[in-house]
Amino acid sequence: MGEIVSINQKRKSPQQRAYEWARREMNMMFPEPDCAILLLGDRAEQYGTHISFFESERHGDPAIYRIFWYSHNAAKYGIISNLAELKKTHPELVELYFKNGIYASEHG
Repeated sequence: MGEIVSINQKRKSPQQRAYEWARREMNMMFPEPDCAILLLGDRAEQYGTHISFFESERHGDPAIYRIFWYSHNAAKYGIISNLAELKKTHPELVELYFKNGIYASEHG
C-alpha cells in the first residue's frame, strides 16, 4: 500500500513544511526551548555542524534554530529572538540557514 499524503500539505511552501517539521521536532525534544539572541559571524558553523533556521509564514509563530552535530548524531533546537536584526546584518547567511532548514526537513 502506498504512502498516505495530505493534499493540504502539498499546497504548503517548502519553507512552511520545513517550519512545521522543525516545530514538531523541537516540541518533542525540547518542550520548553531556550529563547536565544543569536550572534553570527561570516560563518557561524564549525566543522561537523549543520545550522538551520525555520520561519513560519503565519504571523506570530516564533522563528526556530536547529544545530545538528554529525559526530554525536544530536540536535539542539531553540527560539530565535532577534531574527529581524539578523536578516538586516547578515542577509546572505540567514538565507543560507533557511535553505539548510528546508534541506534538513527533507533529509532529516
